[in-house]
Parts: sequence; structure tokens; C-alpha cells
Amino acid sequence: MLNVCTQVKEIKRVLKSFMMKLQARDAKERLAMEWRLVALALDRMFFVLYISTIVAFFVTSTLIYQVHLVEFAHTMENITAET
Repeated sequence: MLNVCTQVKEIKRVLKSFMMKLQARDAKERLAMEWRLVALALDRMFFVLYISTIVAFFVTSTLIYQVHLVEFAHTMENITAET
């Protein structure tokens, strides 16, 4: 009887140890998943920032080019009008 009781206690101890290891592993996996989500959110945010910067540069450079083109056209008109 004493032997059975000792074996039950040992099984109980091993199961507790196993459960604690599982809980620790699950906690690590949850933490890793949270960091993956943070990384994904940052990745998307920087991608949107990158695309926005490209679009802003394109729009700005196009507007500046058009302004210079209009100024050039006026200059050419003035030159041809003087001659």
C-alpha cells in the first residue's frame, strides 16, 4: 500500500512538472506571436509610409516640372514676340 501511495505521489509530481513546462512553452509561444503581430503592424506602417513618400515625390516633381515648363513657354513667347 505504501508503495502504491509513493508511486501515485511520484506520478502526481511528474504531471505537475510536465504541466508547468507546457504552460511555460505556451507563454513563450504567445509572446512570440505578439511580437510577430507587432512586427507585421510596423511592416505595414512603414510600407504605407514608403508608398506615400514615393507618391508625394512624384506629385511634387510633376508640379515643379509643369511650373518650369510654363515659365519656359512664357520666356519663349517673349523672345519670339521681341523678334
